[in-house]
Amino acid sequence: MVWLKSLQPLGIFSQFIGLSRLSFKSSLEVSPFPLILRKLLDASAPVNPLAKSGLAPEIEICIPCTEKDLILLREVIGSAIITSENRVGSIRVVVPHLQVEIFEQHLGNQFRHHNLVVISEADLLGELIHLCISVAPHTRRGWLIQQIVKFMCVLTSEYKGVLILDSDTVLTSCRTWLRGDQTQILMISEEYHAPYQQHFLKFQESSKKLKAPYRNPHVSFVTHHQLMQPTFLREMFGGYINWKHGLESWIIAVKFEGESPACEYHCYGTYMVTNNPRKIRFARWGNIAIARSDARISNGSLDSVTLRTNFPSHLSVSMHAYLS
Repeated sequence: MVWLKSLQPLGIFSQFIGLSRLSFKSSLEVSPFPLILRKLLDASAPVNPLAKSGLAPEIEICIPCTEKDLILLREVIGSAIITSENRVGSIRVVVPHLQVEIFEQHLGNQFRHHNLVVISEADLLGELIHLCISVAPHTRRGWLIQQIVKFMCVLTSEYKGVLILDSDTVLTSCRTWLRGDQTQILMISEEYHAPYQQHFLKFQESSKKLKAPYRNPHVSFVTHHQLMQPTFLREMFGGYINWKHGLESWIIAVKFEGESPACEYHCYGTYMVTNNPRKIRFARWGNIAIARSDARISNGSLDSVTLRTNFPSHLSVSMHAYLS
């Protein structure tokens, strides 16, 4: 119940359903709240619940990317910097090995004041990349590798928080992602894909790392961007020393019986809700997905002014390649 009480305002919930009926039960079920309730949860959350929280700690940004999103990347990075009320101290763009030089030339020195580096997936993952290849079918290897890249950026970070960002998502609203007492914002998505929860269950059953009894949050956290704290992610994977073994268990638990069998965002969100509910404040997601043809990309760049003007009521815009 603690995490629901962090949502403000709550008036809309009491009109539709008593909060006592939303209490969690320890179980292995994966059923979600109805879509209308998930939409209400999102719509009723504040945009920036940690605003004016005092000195906000510096964070890092991590963006896994491939050449198909290169045309969006400058604006994706720029919008993340501008909208973050936490100072951005470092940016890591992680790409396939053969594309490193292409990305370095494209980005040049534009973000040098934020210590941007382009690194290869192989250099970041090391031997884990071979485990990903062995687990995933050929057509899904890149999908799995990008999820592990996100985890590894957080697990190896020296910052208190890492903003993970999909390379097709532009942020359009200012946020304080993390404050000094480790309280962070977390967003829920309208989507609910049961295999993500089933994978989380397989992982936690094999690793036995949950501090608290498992609770089904009945929502999902597939929000295309998410603040992750290294301290809590290492905890999820077994601790400061043993997190690599936990990450390997997470990968092995991925079973490609469907198209999308696991999700890094959902796992972290579910873990935080179960184990560290007092360290989260729910914030509105407010995302819209559009075709790239609607983003008015011209002359090799994204028209971000038009993007913000056309979608003023949304907090982020995702331009998924499959929608074009």
